[in-house]
Amino acid sequence: MSQPIVHVTGKLPDSRVIEFLEAIEENIGGHVQQCLYGNTNVDIEELKEIISETDDTYAITIASFVIGDDNNLLVEYKRNQSGTHPNNGRMNPDIRIPSPYFDEILVTATRPSLDDITRLEVIIQNFAEFHFSDSDVQSSKGAAAAIQKEISSLAKLHRQMISTAEKQRHKYEEEYQERLNALEDKKHSKLDEIQKVADEEKEKLAVLEKEIEEKQKSLDDRDHMHVRRELREKITSNIESNLSTALVPTRSSIMSTFIITISILAAVAFGLLAYENLLALTELIAQAKNKTTDADLNYNLLVWLYSIRAAFVSIASLGFIIYALNWLKRSYLEDVKVSRELQRYALDINRASWTIETVMEMTNDENDNVTPPDHWIESVCYGLFRSGSSEKSQMTALDAWGKLLGVSGKAELGPEGPKLQFNKSDTNKIAKDQSS
Repeated sequence: MSQPIVHVTGKLPDSRVIEFLEAIEENIGGHVQQCLYGNTNVDIEELKEIISETDDTYAITIASFVIGDDNNLLVEYKRNQSGTHPNNGRMNPDIRIPSPYFDEILVTATRPSLDDITRLEVIIQNFAEFHFSDSDVQSSKGAAAAIQKEISSLAKLHRQMISTAEKQRHKYEEEYQERLNALEDKKHSKLDEIQKVADEEKEKLAVLEKEIEEKQKSLDDRDHMHVRRELREKITSNIESNLSTALVPTRSSIMSTFIITISILAAVAFGLLAYENLLALTELIAQAKNKTTDADLNYNLLVWLYSIRAAFVSIASLGFIIYALNWLKRSYLEDVKVSRELQRYALDINRASWTIETVMEMTNDENDNVTPPDHWIESVCYGLFRSGSSEKSQMTALDAWGKLLGVSGKAELGPEGPKLQFNKSDTNKIAKDQSS
């Protein structure tokens, strides 16, 4: 084992020794290996509680501390001073010579790191104290020893002041942090209250703005353009809602469904009757064997009766089916026609509104009452609110004259004017064309 490095220090009280060990643990790491208090091995934490309740004592005889995973550094604080071996005269740390003034800090190093040695040396210098015996003070070196003793006591006092100031600073910092946290909490709570009040005021402002807008709309002068646009939008929306729903009234729809259902049921019933007649006719033909002349006459009569009845019910079933299909077709065509008329009416409403607004804009005072040309008005208004039947009924005089000439049986042109003759077939044709 290598020879330890010895640091001589003035006697340190037990509380100072524990602070020395804690400083090593905090700055370098490691753990307490042994602590003898009155030659009794005790736990360092338990010893701290005992010492904190009493004045400074000097009962710790040995306190050893291990640094590093491989025990690279062994730091020992031992009371008194090391003696010499009687055989070889070398210093032996296990031999303790009583001393009223000095203790020793021994450092045994085995492959330590330079950083650990440096930090350990700084800690030892901070905790080691200079102490001089009375003989040193009374010797020829008395003045220097007295000065060094005073410096040592001043250094000790300085360390105590620094320690006290550090503890007080930590206390003040904790109190300051607590007050700061309290102020932060108070500030956040106040900000939350302010934000809540601001949100409530914003909601009130939004409600007030909505009320003002509604009041403004109610106090509108309702000029002709605004009223016309509102009426146009209302009519257009009603048409769109009607197009999205059923165009036929509910009563008419129920009646149409009832008629179609009755027709289908009647067609099915007559079809079943026709099927039964065909089965009976088939059985009658299969049973006709070795009949007499009178029996042949009855057989032929029955065949005719079954055939006529089967044909009748078949025609009736087919008629009801055709009637139901025609009803469905007519209903569908009527719905399509009404839908197209409503769509065209909506488009005509928008076009008429645009035309009126354009004409009024052109004839106002800002445009010097300019009157739009007649041909322009006629062009933009052409075909407004005309249905398909009304378009077909619009006929010029030349078209009417040609129509009459086409259906008349005889035409004469003389001084008394044109003369047309119509027979019965011509008048029937005119009536038919007019109804269509």
